[in-house]
Amino acid sequence: MRISFVQPRPELRPYIESFWVFESSSGMPLADTSMAAPNGCPKLIIPYQNALVSIAGGRTRVTHEGGLYFVGNWDAPTLLRASARKTGFVTIEFAPHGAFPFFGIPVDETANGLFNSEELFGKWGRRVRDRLRNLEKEDQKISFIQDQLVMLLRQRSRHDAIVEFCIEALRLSGGRVGTGELERNFR
Repeated sequence: MRISFVQPRPELRPYIESFWVFESSSGMPLADTSMAAPNGCPKLIIPYQNALVSIAGGRTRVTHEGGLYFVGNWDAPTLLRASARKTGFVTIEFAPHGAFPFFGIPVDETANGLFNSEELFGKWGRRVRDRLRNLEKEDQKISFIQDQLVMLLRQRSRHDAIVEFCIEALRLSGGRVGTGELERNFR
């Protein structure tokens, strides 16, 4: 089993908590306990060899080989399984606030959910999934998904001076500034 970390492109770094690739010649055998703890970070999962089975909150879900999936914030640990054959998947773990600038979907709409890309992202999800399926090498998939995320970020980036001011004020105050004070200081 091998986990290798990917350094995201500079424009993606503020939004991505971790970016990694899992590879194994024998899946995730049932004798192993592969547990993903809830960490408040939504994820994109790209299983390119073998399917993954996740068990959480009494529900079993499958991410199929060749798919593209979005995982919302979970509030329960998730048990991960894969059959005993060659397994590989890419995981992009967004910062807690990091997926919204790309996809524009509030976190409460995806909480405890696992969504296929077409279901959640429509044409973009279908197009990206199909292209990922046709790329043979892991590094090609990584480069392509980063290209697509940069493109989304550029398309969706809207600077809102009020929101940016409030976020910076909260950051500088350690979260101790009230809304009345923010309003007075912005004027």
